[in-house]
Amino acid sequence: MINEEEIEILINIRFGGWTMSKKAIGLYKLRNPENEFKDFSRHDPILVQIYKELGNEFDDRYSKTIIIKILKKYENYYDIDEYDGRESVKINYAKYKLDNIYNEIKKILQSNSNDSTKINEIEQFVSAFKL
Repeated sequence: MINEEEIEILINIRFGGWTMSKKAIGLYKLRNPENEFKDFSRHDPILVQIYKELGNEFDDRYSKTIIIKILKKYENYYDIDEYDGRESVKINYAKYKLDNIYNEIKKILQSNSNDSTKINEIEQFVSAFKL
């Protein structure tokens, strides 16, 4: 299998909700002053780096953060699922596949090929899915 690039996502594994320590929040604001603290993603490289540096000092007393890795290609297709504050990562594979199908058909339609060739290319592409 080809080595695919991964991203790291921070999640809370303790019931009660995810909150960071004041130290972690302060470091994030210091390193990323142009970003509103509420507008960050859980895979923000700055936030992940702060977690790695602070270790146990990253969390407040009610949280326990860990890193989950997913393939980078799913970066825009994951959600953090939460139950009583305890979190897990869910990937929306259906949306990922649909977006890829849409993008491939869009690429064919925007090509310089004639309409007949475009139709043939789309038919070949769709037939690969055995609908």
